[in-house]
Parts: sequence; structure tokens; C-alpha cells
Amino acid sequence: MGIGWTVAHRATVLDNDIVLGAGDVKSLADAVVVDGPAAFRRLMLRPQTAVAVARLFVRQLHARTPSKCLDGVLVSVVFDKAKKMPPQRALVAASRARAKPVDSEGVRLDPAKLSPGHLQTTFDWESLLSDATSKMAVWELLGRAVFEQLCAHDGCIVEVVTADAVFVRDLAGALPVRRATSHGEADLMVALRASEFAAVGRVVEVVTVDYDQVLQALVCPTKTSCAWALRFKAEVVDVGRLIQTYGGDSRSLRLSAAFFMLCAFKSDYSKSLCRATKSRVAHFLTAMKTGVAAITERECALTGARTLVFRPRVFLDVVPGWPVGVGHATATAMLEHVLWTVAYFAGYDSFRPEWGGPPEITLSRSDDDSVAWTQFACMDVLHETFVYRPTTVSA
Repeated sequence: MGIGWTVAHRATVLDNDIVLGAGDVKSLADAVVVDGPAAFRRLMLRPQTAVAVARLFVRQLHARTPSKCLDGVLVSVVFDKAKKMPPQRALVAASRARAKPVDSEGVRLDPAKLSPGHLQTTFDWESLLSDATSKMAVWELLGRAVFEQLCAHDGCIVEVVTADAVFVRDLAGALPVRRATSHGEADLMVALRASEFAAVGRVVEVVTVDYDQVLQALVCPTKTSCAWALRFKAEVVDVGRLIQTYGGDSRSLRLSAAFFMLCAFKSDYSKSLCRATKSRVAHFLTAMKTGVAAITERECALTGARTLVFRPRVFLDVVPGWPVGVGHATATAMLEHVLWTVAYFAGYDSFRPEWGGPPEITLSRSDDDSVAWTQFACMDVLHETFVYRPTTVSA
């Protein structure tokens, strides 16, 4: 998953005060959280074994540390849990399948039938990753392989989370408690784990290729010192500076910055509102940078449940003109997807047992009711129904 922006637009959002350096800059982190699918996909470009892929990743991780030593470093690698994906993910999968059809003649892997011998088997990864069931098996295989490779470094504290297992080596008891969310996407679990490491005083680095981590950093629900960075292939982003630039301690401003970022650029779950509202990207980026508060949040003092609040009039002041008639219905549906994506990244209902995400958001869509939601100053668009309670973490 990623953000559909150009290099120039990305540079506007992530200015020089936010970017720490190029992607190969040395790491000062003592905790690393890895989006397994994102990090490993770019290493799986040719037929090879799972051990070879894992070894290459660990070598790169090892080389980035100033002392070229992983002693005392916490490394958490997180993989997708396909069975816990939200319903909206099926549309994403269908779109990707159309762009890259399944190789019907390729080898298949069954997650339930993996054996130690598979670790040393050479696979054509592209073929396996094109099939949903085989992909689940691949992530299980890579999880076991990277755990073994990290454990070869005696002082490294290791945690690998896959769909079916959790592998841990933590002799010093340094790993903080992991919240048992119902999220299935690795990148959302990565953002939460990074905030949990930072909350106990660790200097954290997230390894990923997906720029939606920028959004997730802005809306992360956990209160933390934000002492962490995002390492992409091209650059390293300072999350503390990012947050200070787009709202700081104001939850409303950070949520609004994420909202306007999604209005400007498409994601896997939403489309840009630029064409639908005859807006330019600059309209939304200016709203981000000047602190326009179109989204806010209310928390119940008794239960801790949150309510996402949308401010239509503030939003409509940013766009040049909202369409009417059929155009209104189409644009409203797109706006609902943007609001849902903000709520999803922000962890709304992420502890509800059924699945890791909030229900759909509905404004008004009908052609003959084209001004209903636009007349409100504020609208409660989503009420959280299931809040976090400390519990024993399971796989």
C-alpha cells in the first residue's frame, strides 16, 4: 500500500526539515520495526531460497548500524494476517490481480504443509506471490527464515510476528507488551509497534517502502515521545519533526493533515478529490501546512471510546467548488472513502474482535439531497464501539 504522489509533491510534504538524509544513511536506532512484506518484496526479484532473502535483509540491517553490531538492538518483523483484513482489502486485491494475473502454471505453497526443507528450497517468488494462498505461505516461510538469521547475532533481541505464529528471543525482558489488535495489515501493526517501542524510551526506526506510514505516523493513537524515524529506499523521515510540522500536540490538526493529504493523493482505499472538486493539489497541501482543522476527535471520559468529527464548512472553504447533482453523489462517495481511510489508519475499532477496522462511513449521496451534509458545521461520522483493554497477546 502507498500514496500516489509524484517525487515533487512528496518533497513538498516532506521538506528538508523532516528528511534526515538519503535511504543509505546510518541508523542510530536501538529498535527496528520492519514491515515484512514491504521490506522483503524488493529483495525477492529472482529465484532464490527463503534463507538467502532473509540473510540479505539482515546483512543490510547490520551494515546500517554505525558499529555494524546488533547487540542490544530490538528487531521486530511483522507480516500480514490475511484472514484479518478489512472487507475493503478485497477490492485492492482484485485490482492488483487484474494488473498482474495469477500464474496458473506456477508452483503453489500451502501454509499448513510447510517444512524445514522449504527454507532451503529455491522458489520463483513472483509466481508464488501472485496467488493469495501461496503468498500466506511465503510470509510464514520468510518469518521463520528471518528469525533464524537474526538469532545468529547473539545480542540481538528478536520478535517476528506472522499470521500463524510469534517467534521471540528476549532473554533480557526488553520487549514491551504488544497490543493484540485485530488488524491484519502489517503496516498498521508496524506503526503501532513502533509507537510502543518509542513509549518505553527506545529510539525507533521503521523499515518500509510504503509512504502511507507517513499518514499513520500523523494519526497514531498511542501517546508517545515520537522518537522514531521512517526508513524508505530513497530517504529517512524524522517522525518527530513530521508531527511538529503538521499539528504537534494538537490531535485535530494531525488528523486534519492526514485527511487533506488523502484529499490530494490517492491511496489503496481512496481516490484523490482534486478532479471531483476541481481542486489543485496545492489547495489541499496549503490546508495541511496552514493548520486547517477539518477533522477533530472526541473521547468518552468513561470508556475511552473515540468519535471522529468532520467539519464540512471548514472543508468546503478549502475546495473551489463542490459539485451538484450526479457529481455531488460521486464526490460524496469519494469523500466517505477518504474519511474511512483516516479512521482506519487512526486505529478506530482496531480492537474489535471481528476484524481490524471501522465500519463504513456514510454521509448523504442522493442527487435530490445534494446539500444535506454540506450545511452542517460539524458531523459525528464514526463512533468507536470497541476500545482497547489490556489482555494476553496471542498470535
